[in-house]
Amino acid sequence: MYETPEDWYDACIACKKSGNIDEAIGMLKELVEKYPQYALAYAALGAYYAQKNQVEEAIEYSKKYCEWAPDDPFGFSILSSLCIKLGRREEAEEALFQARDLRIAAQRQG
Repeated sequence: MYETPEDWYDACIACKKSGNIDEAIGMLKELVEKYPQYALAYAALGAYYAQKNQVEEAIEYSKKYCEWAPDDPFGFSILSSLCIKLGRREEAEEALFQARDLRIAAQRQG
């Protein structure tokens, strides 16, 4: 198969770029089954499901990304925007506040 999760991820991205989003999603799901700690795969799954307008699935994988990359404010911003699409205001605000807090913490450190 692939030597590293990075190689696998790159193959998934190439697959999507060639127009095979469903195949790329399947490959990414396999990737996270084998390497559940590989956060970038969850971000890609969230993005790909959002592109297919499958927002519930996009939220599910975006939440997983935020669990594995809890210091990334961008992940929480994306999660917030997805929650807004489904009218989940409380969840959207919570994610947005988390993103804000992470940005403020980063500014204080830098």
